[in-house]
Amino acid sequence: MKRLASWFLAAALTACATNNLDTEKIAALAAGQCSVMEQSLTDVTMPKTFQGDTLVTSDLRWWCSGFFPGTAWYAYKLGGDTKELALRQTAKMLDTEVLSDHHDIGFQAMCSAGMAWKETGDSLYLKTIRAAAEKLAARFSEKTGTIKSWNWDEDSYPVIIDNMMNLELLTYASKLFNEPRWKEIAIQHARTTAKNHFRPDYSCYHVVNYNPHDGTIIKKQTWQGYADESSWSRGQAWGLYGYTMMYRETRLMEFLDQAEHIASYLMPKLKDRPVPNWDFDAPEQQDDASAAAIMASAFLELCTLTHNAPMAEEYRAQGEAILRELCSSKYLCKAGECGGFILKHSTGHFTAGSEVDVPLTYADYYFLEALWRYSQLPAALKKVYTVALPADESNGLEGKERRRGADGFIYDVSEPQMTFYIPEKCIGKMVIICPGGGYAGVSMLNEGDWAARWLAQRGFASCVLKYRMPNGHYNIPLADAQAALRYCRDNFRMKQIGIMGFSAGGHLAASASTLFTDKATRPDFSILFYPVISMDDEITHKGSKNNLLHEAVSDPSLVERFSLEKQVTADTPVTFLTLCATDNVVPQENSIRYNDALKAHGVPSEMVVFPEGPHGFGFREGESDTIKPYRQQLYDALDKWLSKL
Repeated sequence: MKRLASWFLAAALTACATNNLDTEKIAALAAGQCSVMEQSLTDVTMPKTFQGDTLVTSDLRWWCSGFFPGTAWYAYKLGGDTKELALRQTAKMLDTEVLSDHHDIGFQAMCSAGMAWKETGDSLYLKTIRAAAEKLAARFSEKTGTIKSWNWDEDSYPVIIDNMMNLELLTYASKLFNEPRWKEIAIQHARTTAKNHFRPDYSCYHVVNYNPHDGTIIKKQTWQGYADESSWSRGQAWGLYGYTMMYRETRLMEFLDQAEHIASYLMPKLKDRPVPNWDFDAPEQQDDASAAAIMASAFLELCTLTHNAPMAEEYRAQGEAILRELCSSKYLCKAGECGGFILKHSTGHFTAGSEVDVPLTYADYYFLEALWRYSQLPAALKKVYTVALPADESNGLEGKERRRGADGFIYDVSEPQMTFYIPEKCIGKMVIICPGGGYAGVSMLNEGDWAARWLAQRGFASCVLKYRMPNGHYNIPLADAQAALRYCRDNFRMKQIGIMGFSAGGHLAASASTLFTDKATRPDFSILFYPVISMDDEITHKGSKNNLLHEAVSDPSLVERFSLEKQVTADTPVTFLTLCATDNVVPQENSIRYNDALKAHGVPSEMVVFPEGPHGFGFREGESDTIKPYRQQLYDALDKWLSKL
């Protein structure tokens, strides 16, 4: 996206012009507003709010002092010409003596020095980040299991829900400086907060005051809300954002579950009012755009983290609905107005009559963060939904499926299920996706959901198949794959329906490609990622073989049948294979033998082998991408191959 340097362009914009979430226009508006704001600041002041046509500023120790530098950084990330401005404003926050002696040091450091470090890589900012993390960690109490928020008397230990936001300083610095204790503190605080701050409906209190001597709870309150038992909207926003962030940082399922419970509590309340009242239970009506901005940013991150594909689309839609409302003329300031703020109609502390119906610096920050997160999302899907796949024979597994953290791995699948991803502009082709997992489970994100979303960007519809585990019934996974093929052919008018598989899921996809019984169960094409192919003990993946064949593992007829390099015929569909030469889980000889068999029978095939990398790279991108140097090469090769179908 080109940099937008002209303030005059921003000045020509109105709120209505930005209602379609045109990020370039909003970036220009934000850049211009930041320039207006900076003109009114000194070297020792930061913006708080704008009241009665007057800019209200703070000193650098105020808890909100880091937000304006962060706003400038997000304006820059969105395309605005504010990098130098962001650097100047961040420089004001680098003196660690300026940083607060309370929990909000996380806001101060991460929104300024933290963002500067991420954007520039300049080690200048590391000292501030480390010092801030040390200060925050020092506020942790083993007796309460929490980080202290405010410095009251020696017999009080107040902890507010806002604290959840500042845990990112500890988790991030823990990785940056190899200080595992900081991450442990953040996890313990989040666990204690989930236990003590939240009510059964997943609304939360604002403040829990502990006895610092024995860790017992003295009182639960909602200071900035309507009443102690009411639901203060910004407090709910802090909770949603905080637990979403903690799952991103730790990949602990308990935090994702907490975030999703909070989201389920909030979404019905936001259905008809995307910008909530300052307190969901208050009779007095006053919007809080700051709560809305925080919620929007949280929803737009949660949609990328959830393991529930249909809910991902709902979270995305909720975040977008809030953003569109905030981009309306009701909430978005016009260029040159509001003293340089971006959003109107936030509420700080309603019951105290403080900062009511005004711009607030943190509202701007989270608004631009939400907009940036929105800009990074792939194209929206028209529909995502899940369908149970009928099964005549049981695999004998009973009880609840088991889940494993970050990769969405599910064990003990006893009921087959299909999740469909339908893009807005479908090209009339569909892929049935079989995640891997050694025939012990299925990796539903890296080798399921993320693959489907990648294909959707290219116009392919997808069906992620949660197939059953064999559990002594070797025929069941293939029966599920064939049933899925029949279902898709019966229910969709597609030009072609292919199959994709990963590892043991690759064995299942190759089984469907070679052991089909009729035209309905024959895939039109096959895509295999680091597949298990053979049951030959010299090259097989022993775990997959044992789990599939179980007690029949030595039956020569079954070993022959499921050694798929021996089942290739001229009718086997065209195939794309990819793997790493250094795969130490499934030997590359599996793919080589299958590819050789395809060519021997005149079946068009392509095999892309990367010189190094592990097993299981799938569609995992970002920091945890295990084939990062080759990721684009893989996508280019697969794009080219798909275009020829």
